[in-house]
Amino acid sequence: MEEGQIKERKKLINSQIHELTLKNLRYGNEFISEYNTNLFDLQKSLNYRLNSIIFHANEIKFQINYANKYLDDQLNFHLRSEEIIKYNSESSNFTEILLFLFDDQIFSSASFFDYLAKLFTLFFTKKFSRYDWKKFIIEINKKTIPCEEKLLLLLNEENEKFIKPLSQHRSQIIHNLMDKSNSRETINWNQNSGLSKNLNPSVPKFFEDEFIDFKILNRNNQLSLIDASTWLLKNTLDTVEKIISKISD
Repeated sequence: MEEGQIKERKKLINSQIHELTLKNLRYGNEFISEYNTNLFDLQKSLNYRLNSIIFHANEIKFQINYANKYLDDQLNFHLRSEEIIKYNSESSNFTEILLFLFDDQIFSSASFFDYLAKLFTLFFTKKFSRYDWKKFIIEINKKTIPCEEKLLLLLNEENEKFIKPLSQHRSQIIHNLMDKSNSRETINWNQNSGLSKNLNPSVPKFFEDEFIDFKILNRNNQLSLIDASTWLLKNTLDTVEKIISKISD
């Protein structure tokens, strides 16, 4: 997605969240109340988490461009054998930095749905809760949270397709093992610019195993960590927009 598209989608989602916030406000004597303060704090938390998702996706793009420029310079200025060892080590370091950022994008994306669960529960029950997304889905299917059947079908569909795998993947890399990416790279020669190196880290293994749709896209193993980040951002925004639009109808 282009930067302009991301800005427009962010603006739309923040507008949708604000609209839901206003629908839940208490007026009159209760306008200045702990309830409304907590509601606005929840809205701010959602805005913050959305900013974090987009920041980390953009930072991954920035870092890969910076890394490739830096590594090109190093390749052309340090061709002695002892420097090549250092150079190859730096490629691995850059891949690790990208993984740090990708992990944070995953954490923020999953947390955003946990925050949304609190706003949705409030919308349906008029009460604050400590429900995360998983608990919200359980309760809404048990009918302890009232919900129209069409909306329930949509929530379950989006949960199974994207939100549940996202939450499971977050849990995997927090509680079990780090995900791994190979520092794939190609070196090219140009008569005018000299040697150039393209760092193109592979898709993290656990991520690909968790998201079947993405695994199908990467069946030829040509996609990269950068592609995984872009796919994660697009699917996060798509899912949020789809659900909030249906709830707001």
